[in-house]
Amino acid sequence: MLVVVADGMMLFRNRLNAKISQKNFLKGVGTEYLIFNDEALFARNNKGEGKYFYEAFTELYTDGERYYLLADKKHAIILPKRSFTEGDPETFAAFFAEKTGLAIQTIKC
Repeated sequence: MLVVVADGMMLFRNRLNAKISQKNFLKGVGTEYLIFNDEALFARNNKGEGKYFYEAFTELYTDGERYYLLADKKHAIILPKRSFTEGDPETFAAFFAEKTGLAIQTIKC
């Protein structure tokens, strides 16, 4: 019986985690604007502003349609290539790799 309960808990674990994440997500953030310059990444939305130095990022990935900039195991910035309003999304990987000193890793979805 304990195995059945454990299996049942595993089935609903992802749904429970999603509900908790949705509850904790900031409301009314609006559009997020990201600006990359030589010094850092600047983020701005309806709730405030932030500055992220390039040294804070630990891993960089791309799946061909978007970039994943990881600061740690729980925090990442996802940049869809279609959301770029300035600059070339195809040259972003080289720019970011130069600023962080990290290699861009390709993932398959």
